[in-house]
Amino acid sequence: MFAALQEKPATCKELERSLGLLHETASARVSELRTAGCIRPSGDTRHSSRLASADVYEAVPGATFDLYETWRETNGRTQKKKAGTSELTDAARAYAKAYHDKKPVGFLSPVTHALLTAAIKAFPKG
Repeated sequence: MFAALQEKPATCKELERSLGLLHETASARVSELRTAGCIRPSGDTRHSSRLASADVYEAVPGATFDLYETWRETNGRTQKKKAGTSELTDAARAYAKAYHDKKPVGFLSPVTHALLTAAIKAFPKG
């Protein structure tokens, strides 16, 4: 997507069509590239398929894909995924501790119960 915008400014819809992407994927990458400082609105707008105005995006002169990769490593989904895994691990440990200490944990759906039962085995008393 970044390479396409380096060649020619485009709207998100134009990027979707030219690259064969779903709207959700294209708009997410445009947002990330914009936040990372790799692309910017060119100041032009074009009509979208619904006759609404759509921003035209262009690559920021001098920006490289490395800038985006660096941003993504420090601020992107990689960090969020790690945080989510950590939070899940913390919740599983807390559940296992409550179970081993014979403390009530409240109502659990069957799926949650099955997942947390696995946590009890993963985090034995200790």
